[in-house]
Amino acid sequence: MAKDSVTIRDVAARAGVSKSTVSKYLTSTPYVSADARERIERAVAELGYRPNGSARALVGGRSRFVGVLVPSIANPYQADLLAGIERAAAPHQLGTLLAIADNDEPRERELLQGLLKSGADGVIVTSAHAEDAEVQALRRAGIPVVLAGRHIAAPEIDSVVIDNRQGARLAVDHLVELGHRRIAHIPGPLTVLDFAQRAEGYRDALRAHGLEPLPLLGGARLPDPERGREAVRALMELPEAERPTAVFAAVDWIAVGVLAEASKRGIEVPGELSVIGFDNVSFCELTAPSLSTVDAHPERIGQRAVDRLADRIASGYRDEPGSREVLAPTLVVRSSTGEPKTRA
Repeated sequence: MAKDSVTIRDVAARAGVSKSTVSKYLTSTPYVSADARERIERAVAELGYRPNGSARALVGGRSRFVGVLVPSIANPYQADLLAGIERAAAPHQLGTLLAIADNDEPRERELLQGLLKSGADGVIVTSAHAEDAEVQALRRAGIPVVLAGRHIAAPEIDSVVIDNRQGARLAVDHLVELGHRRIAHIPGPLTVLDFAQRAEGYRDALRAHGLEPLPLLGGARLPDPERGREAVRALMELPEAERPTAVFAAVDWIAVGVLAEASKRGIEVPGELSVIGFDNVSFCELTAPSLSTVDAHPERIGQRAVDRLADRIASGYRDEPGSREVLAPTLVVRSSTGEPKTRA
């Protein structure tokens, strides 16, 4: 059955519910039971149904806007990524519909469903928490979708990402070259593939230098400045001989917390503790001291995600394998890294 010939009646028949129940679901009307909602969602995915109420009012059936799902705009990485998306959308004559989840995973699921029903020409997902099955449901519904800054183990989904392992190696190599031998890593949530890859790159790089990785400092909660503060507090509880002389943070947002807590405790950076982040967001030059980091090119990722999505929209999103574009990270050395006071 062609996707554009699938009707609400077809969805209702497949789901075993009434047309009015499907209509309520599609318009986000309350009082649709969880069981009915699940069956309707499954029917929509299986039939490839795409709500087109808004599209009928548009010339050529195009809405000329794309949905963008972000976990939070408080994270500077997301802000830089969105800047790239907005900059690239204009030349393609595309507007953006921003869906902000405020780091609330149930809310993310609701927003993805809302984007499915919105009539958007396509969707960019920047969140690391959106579940693989939910992203794949967009694709099965015939909606072009591109992941920006993350990827999943689904060959049909397009993504634009940074080489996380290589970025971690750049950070560790830089610290080792400065003379550091005890280097700690503060990861992001290790259930997220990109953060897991950065942790793997950290371990592999240290072992390549004949050094033993230290136990990871946490890894379950969101990557934010408080994670960095907690890590410094934990490190200060160690015997002085066991404390690391350098810290590699999975994201700059964590590194900011490290710098803040080090300053509060009178820890000299980089003399007593070198700090390096990952992302190279816009504030890195403004911290005290300025933050050394790995440039993950967030604006470039946003721009390339829009370009890829625009290509998919123009081609009619034919059934073909997805693509994964991997950008090369670069090392940015600033004032937060230096030689340890005494080389180990």
